[in-house]
Amino acid sequence: MDEKERNRLIWKRASERGALLGGLSAVCLVLKQLAASSGIQLLEAGGGIILWLVEFFGCILILRDAMKRQEADLPDVTGRDSYMLGRRMCIFSSFILASAVVALVLYVPDNIFSASFAQASETYASALGADARAALEGIDIADRPGVLFFSQFLYAWLYGCIVSSILARNIPRDPRIQQMMDELDRRMGKNSDERNNNTPDEQ
Repeated sequence: MDEKERNRLIWKRASERGALLGGLSAVCLVLKQLAASSGIQLLEAGGGIILWLVEFFGCILILRDAMKRQEADLPDVTGRDSYMLGRRMCIFSSFILASAVVALVLYVPDNIFSASFAQASETYASALGADARAALEGIDIADRPGVLFFSQFLYAWLYGCIVSSILARNIPRDPRIQQMMDELDRRMGKNSDERNNNTPDEQ
């Protein structure tokens, strides 16, 4: 397989799995907003934590599964190929998530992002001067959708690249590690056979 065809296949898989990755994050975002606007304190707190865990581990599993599938499908796959796949997946997923965030802020008045921004402004207001506080009070993130989109896209993409680099270190597994694991399996199997052979048969 030439480099051009290899690159095309990686982009194809990245677009497909990246859409799934971004879809999961977008769905979790919507559910977080529904939980926050439910008016039920337990649901607001517990739901947010549960959805964060679902999104965090779900995204890791989707990235890992895509890398493992690529390892099985592409000949001579390398850790760099796995990282490139993850990074490209995160381009698509970050675009979807950033678009969902902007839509939420623009079309849902009492949204979780505006509330978080207002809370952060109040928290740090005491450490700022009067002019800075006045400037913060006049900021509405809904008036800056481009800045919001770019900042959310960049954050999600960088975060995804970090996770991808960690996962790609072991996909494919280092041959030396694989050799050690195979040797360990052989020894464990040999010891198990020896124990079975030394066990007297029941009369």
